[in-house]
Amino acid sequence: MPERNNYMNIDNIYSKLINRKAVDRLANGMKNGSNKDVKFARVSKEWIDFINLNREIVGQKPLTDRQIKAYIGALNKLGSHVGKNKYFKSYHEAAQAAYDLVMNFDIEVFAGNLKEKRKNSKNTIVAGRTSQGNTIKSIAIADAPDGGTSLKDITPRRNAEIKNLRKYTEDLVNNSLVGGRKSPTSASNDKSLPGMRSFDARQPVNTSIVPQKPKKV
Repeated sequence: MPERNNYMNIDNIYSKLINRKAVDRLANGMKNGSNKDVKFARVSKEWIDFINLNREIVGQKPLTDRQIKAYIGALNKLGSHVGKNKYFKSYHEAAQAAYDLVMNFDIEVFAGNLKEKRKNSKNTIVAGRTSQGNTIKSIAIADAPDGGTSLKDITPRRNAEIKNLRKYTEDLVNNSLVGGRKSPTSASNDKSLPGMRSFDARQPVNTSIVPQKPKKV
């Protein structure tokens, strides 16, 4: 037990060091571009396990890297909602929104992309539960070819889109899941899955594993 506690302490210290400038690194990468992948936030084991539970339900590969990166090819897209007359007024605001979503459990999780209705999408959409006006902040993450965890976009989604995705998901769960879970095999054979949220994501989460509310960085 002491060895485990020591490991957890070291792991927490390491994550805090990486996350100290996570928002600034991402904001600068979106604003100025980069000639290499940008290291964003390092998430907790509990958070990545929660995301992987949702990915498993629809037969997606689990994310194995707790270090989320903004890969070069995604940097321009990450800033597409930043600017005058756009949802985010600054790159720092967009980066902070993404950081807040990966640092807590007050989220809903969807697999795939309902709007584009991709088959076998690698994306997982993580959305907040609190709307601002008629929109909800969200991000998309996916497993990268090199085995990393990629931040694919930072997107404000309209309440109606979230509602439609939630309704579709709940119908899918009611019709397709047995005992509350679909096996990875059966899920991967179902080619009609445009998106899915964990059916119990809106239920109370065990507070013993919920991180504290993220601090502004």
